[in-house]
Amino acid sequence: MNRLFKPGDRVVLRSGGPVMEVLNYVLEYKPFLGPMLSNHKVRCVWYDPIEGRRTAIYHQRSLQKAYEPIPVRRVRKTACTY
Repeated sequence: MNRLFKPGDRVVLRSGGPVMEVLNYVLEYKPFLGPMLSNHKVRCVWYDPIEGRRTAIYHQRSLQKAYEPIPVRRVRKTACTY
């Protein structure tokens, strides 16, 4: 399975929820191979106003990229005097 995200990507659960940031892919223990870096489980972090900083591990298929609108930079118009 290919990795869909990289650290720093903003994601949200497909079922809804807060915007989270991908920290890393987690280590998981394979019975005969030992600890290996996962290609499908992602550790995410977000801020909850009541409980503070929260982290959780999700399967990458349960996440999608969060598309936030890019803020429009306003250009200040100045009067030209000649």
